[in-house]
Amino acid sequence: MRDNMRIIWYLVSKGANVTARDNQAVIEATVRNNVELVEYLVSKGADITAQDNQALVEASKCDSMELVEYLVSQGATVTAQNNQAVIEATKRNNVELVKYLVSKGADTTAQDNQALVEASKCDSMELVEYLVSQGATVTAQNNQAVIEASTYGNMYLVKYLVSQGADITAQDNQAFIKAAGTYNHELLDYLLDQGADIHAQSDFCLDAE
Repeated sequence: MRDNMRIIWYLVSKGANVTARDNQAVIEATVRNNVELVEYLVSKGADITAQDNQALVEASKCDSMELVEYLVSQGATVTAQNNQAVIEATKRNNVELVKYLVSKGADTTAQDNQALVEASKCDSMELVEYLVSQGATVTAQNNQAVIEASTYGNMYLVKYLVSQGADITAQDNQAFIKAAGTYNHELLDYLLDQGADIHAQSDFCLDAE
């Protein structure tokens, strides 16, 4: 890493343009989670908001609170790309980073509540509860969140989403179909009690009985 820094310092000293290709260098530094290099490039004129704030999105993908905080301090827009940064943070189940981005104005309901769907994929009750507290809609994307929770056999998460209004019969009873694949009989019984149709789509669910 230090050798790479020396090379970059040398190239810049010889006149390399840090803003070339729409500031691609600072974005690549962010992809590599190299805070020192990002700070150096910014000091030489790199624009961290270039390419619709792609650097911030990459920092969220890197799961780096330090880098995200730095980019925001330099003017990065947390709502860029339809709030993609907070969705990336949610994919990585980083509750602290999600909360930070929300505190800076990120919208957890963006992209039809994709953050909530990703949190359900992460099997994260804490994150799901937080997103709902921030206004996420549990029925978004035709109740995809409860289907994702059922896919992982998470009884507590499914029950929570149902308590918040999720419909377990949505998408032709996909929650029950997915739950069958987990062989979680307690969850299957719960879904049936909530009105799931055991004969929906196919007889696949019967195999789990």
